[in-house]
Amino acid sequence: MRALFFSTIIFAATTASAAGRAPKAGDAAIYTSTYRESANGPVGSSTWSKEILEKLDDGTFMVAWNTERGEESRAAVSELGLFYIYDLPAFCEAQNAPPEHPAQLETLRIAAGTFRACRITVTNTGVATLWYASEVPFGLIKEVNLFSDKSIQTLELKKYRR
Repeated sequence: MRALFFSTIIFAATTASAAGRAPKAGDAAIYTSTYRESANGPVGSSTWSKEILEKLDDGTFMVAWNTERGEESRAAVSELGLFYIYDLPAFCEAQNAPPEHPAQLETLRIAAGTFRACRITVTNTGVATLWYASEVPFGLIKEVNLFSDKSIQTLELKKYRR
């Protein structure tokens, strides 16, 4: 399976306390990832989850990532690294998107529900389109990567708890 196409996203500076949606233990997201070698090729898929286990004394959060095969990894993550979005319009406006792919607010319907989302498209070795919403832990609700070799990878939020 190909690694996810990572891109640089600019964070909108907002505070959790203002929105009353600070990260907390139990916040979780479950994603389904699909991969296709080509537009007509076979599809591979997997499911994985991400959950905040606890807030540590140093102010970071212990986060666990789990795969459907029972594999788990854990790491201490700063609040900024959790990627919670408290002001979606400000977040979207703060993106340093090229003129040919401006960040845009739109409504997106996926398995986890219908969300007001910020769509960001970036190019590098392919094209990645990412959608972020403020209602969900960790912000990301969908990602589509079109690689230069014509393979496609999609990540979509299946379920969340906040």
